[in-house]
Amino acid sequence: MGCLPAQLDEAWSVFLKSARAAVVDFRAEDRDPWERSNGPGPDPEAFRRDVLSVMRNVSAAKLAELTGLSRNYCMLVLRGERVPHPTWWAPMSQFGSAPTC
Repeated sequence: MGCLPAQLDEAWSVFLKSARAAVVDFRAEDRDPWERSNGPGPDPEAFRRDVLSVMRNVSAAKLAELTGLSRNYCMLVLRGERVPHPTWWAPMSQFGSAPTC
């Protein structure tokens, strides 16, 4: 963006920040009811045992396609470096048990 005038560059930055905030708010609306019912934090060991163990045949690209999560984040999940919010666990475990193309 270095070739854009400074005002346009600043306006774009403000737009991107507001768009990110809207996404965070939208996801919080889905997450908050779950956390009120189930408690706040995921148990990483439970995820590795119950979900990640059945996802051996799923690629990061396929998981990203199926969930809408970023491919990079899905790669980190499949490596065991990130634990997604528990609302994703049931769908992810179903993807893992289905044959992949």
